[in-house]
Amino acid sequence: MQQGDNLSTIAKKYNVSIDDLKQWNDLSDNTIQLESKLKIADIINDTKEESAPKTEIKNVEYVVQRGDNLSSIAKKNNVAVSDLKTWNDLSDDTIQLGDKIIVAKKLVVDTNQAVAEKHSKKEKVSKNQNEDHYYVQKGDSLFSIAKKYPGVTISDIKKWNGIRGNELKPGMKLKING
Repeated sequence: MQQGDNLSTIAKKYNVSIDDLKQWNDLSDNTIQLESKLKIADIINDTKEESAPKTEIKNVEYVVQRGDNLSSIAKKNNVAVSDLKTWNDLSDDTIQLGDKIIVAKKLVVDTNQAVAEKHSKKEKVSKNQNEDHYYVQKGDSLFSIAKKYPGVTISDIKKWNGIRGNELKPGMKLKING
């Protein structure tokens, strides 16, 4: 931890919730000490038996109607205006009649794909070979991308793609296996 860090900035940096940070680090409140070490992920043992349903994030779209503005659309869909701007790459509040805009990100789980088996790290990576590339979305981090692929680590993604720091740009095509 560095000076100026707090649970909120750390949670945002690693794309995790404050509640998760508190749980993983047995914190009863939001107080943390300078230079203390915090667990920023709860990694499940790779050889643990698990049921892994296929999940996918789908965009929910809305067609702009007469009289709509970002504020009214956000209110109808129970989301923040800032989320609408991020999801639709809007630099200001301007929208046009008839525009299709993303109003939600919905997690879709295909339970027909769920199979409980023991997997080693190498087997998990080979199972994902049909998903061997990932296109970086706005707001993604190496941590959040690695979480989407069981058995794939941040180090793996950096090595496979020649990434030195943690900087990602929306639209980047990342290899997800060696």
